[in-house]
Amino acid sequence: RVLQGKAELSGVPGPLLPFVTAALSVDPRSRPTAQALAQRCGAMYARSARDGRAGADGTRIDGTRADGTRIGGYQGWAGYPDPGQHQGRQNGRGQQAPLPGPATAAANVADLLPPVDYGQPGAAGRQAASPAQQAAQREAVQREAACRASEREAAAASVPEGAHTLVIWAIGVIAIALAILLPIAGTLISLGILTLLKAADKAQTKLSTRRSVRGASPGDIGVVIMTAPFTVARAALSTLIKAPIALVIAAIAAAVSVVLLHASTLPQACGWGAGAAVAWYCLGPGSHGPRRQLRRISHGVIRSRAAMTVGLISSWALAAATVSSMLSQPPLVWPATTWMLPHLPSLGASLHSVQQWLLGRAVGMLHLP
Repeated sequence: RVLQGKAELSGVPGPLLPFVTAALSVDPRSRPTAQALAQRCGAMYARSARDGRAGADGTRIDGTRADGTRIGGYQGWAGYPDPGQHQGRQNGRGQQAPLPGPATAAANVADLLPPVDYGQPGAAGRQAASPAQQAAQREAVQREAACRASEREAAAASVPEGAHTLVIWAIGVIAIALAILLPIAGTLISLGILTLLKAADKAQTKLSTRRSVRGASPGDIGVVIMTAPFTVARAALSTLIKAPIALVIAAIAAAVSVVLLHASTLPQACGWGAGAAVAWYCLGPGSHGPRRQLRRISHGVIRSRAAMTVGLISSWALAAATVSSMLSQPPLVWPATTWMLPHLPSLGASLHSVQQWLLGRAVGMLHLP
């Protein structure tokens, strides 16, 4: 009723109707301040008293009759000087009489306004709201919260699903490029994040299943926290089980990099092999869980088209920067220090040594007695 209903203003005097209508505006910015209303009403009262204007029933704007009497036997405004007693004005300027103090002003309108109790919460004599009023207030709060939630859901639903997929692809590109740039540290970081995402996906799936069977309860979060170590351990074990296949893929990628990309050093070949292993973890069997959890995170963080625009630009800018660093500088085999890098054998030297060994063995077999 407050937001959509219409106030009954048929009994409001005509000169006061614009002020009352403005004060009842739904938009708080459109409502006049108390000081502005007091100044305008005071000026209108002064003009009415000075001019002696009255309505059709002989009552002025402030409710006084032409003879100064009011309903209830109230005579004039106590302590308020007659506006007609203002000093003479010259050239439209003059000095107005001082306004009454707060106590006098309160006594002047005591017969018009009921007393208001501004006691502290819980003070004696304060009337508690009835159960019906409390229920109505709770219902109004719940309805407002539901309306806001529906607006947020509508804004989130307006984001295209393909945009979330692009954000996930950008994160995958960053993980692969990081593994190529840092064959040891980057691979460990990427696999650690993938393991945590897989554990989070398992926990989220179990929580959803539990709530669908038993309903939501305050103890759900406690159950998730208690089982978190076991969930992470299972995810780590799943990652280790796939390690042999990842090593085979890494070896194949390293060999292909030597043949096609002419990788002449061991760090370069290891970098391409590490990138291939991380790519297999991101796209191979069992990768649906981490990608599904990434999609959940993207849906939870990005709730509007504007946020999605920022997310796409940021994620792909970071992916481009990582790929540019990967292509512009050699791989860094960290935690190996720089003084260890010169002692790492190159693939060309290793192949040459194997060739010399095989040739020596073949020559030795031909000279057998």
